[in-house]
Amino acid sequence: MIAGHELEDERVVDSLDAFVAHLRSELLPLLDVEDSLLARLDGEHAARLRRDHVRLRSAVSTFERWLSGDAVPSRIEREAAIRSFLVQLQRHRRVEEMSGIGALKR
Repeated sequence: MIAGHELEDERVVDSLDAFVAHLRSELLPLLDVEDSLLARLDGEHAARLRRDHVRLRSAVSTFERWLSGDAVPSRIEREAAIRSFLVQLQRHRRVEEMSGIGALKR
């Protein structure tokens, strides 16, 4: 629950909590694996993926802070931030495909 903040709908909190839990359990471990693979690579795609990892982790940290009640933005700002995160994640996946790192993870 977002401490100290009344949201317009409790389902929003539950959805954000589930979203963050999914990111913690699925995305963050994948980024750790990719980081170990990227340590052996250089080039433009590898550098881009490393920068993406920093940004993606930062976004997850922001979402976690919202759940703790720290600096919770308005509904519109939350929606925009989550949309931006999803677009960034989608772009990251495309760069992964171009770099061939997906094949290394298998």
